[in-house]
Amino acid sequence: MSDEQILENLEEIKALLKILANQEFQKTRFSILSTKNKEKVYELCTGSNEMSEIYKKANISSEGLRLTIRDFEDAGIVITRKKGSKAYPKRVL
Repeated sequence: MSDEQILENLEEIKALLKILANQEFQKTRFSILSTKNKEKVYELCTGSNEMSEIYKKANISSEGLRLTIRDFEDAGIVITRKKGSKAYPKRVL
């Protein structure tokens, strides 16, 4: 199997997993994003906003944001990348 075929197969698998994950996320969305603040935080998790930017824009405490991001990570809807001492949460779905 060529590298190109492997990449194509991986893209197809990725697309299928995304469909399945999105369906599951839609089922549990209301319990995970149970408040307007959580919805706002989730929308700000773009991967380019650092944690301090998110809590300022979402008008939430830094501890509240940390706990919310942890809940999102536990649910599998956000991953956080570290760059030096800064953390950048990013939506997966």
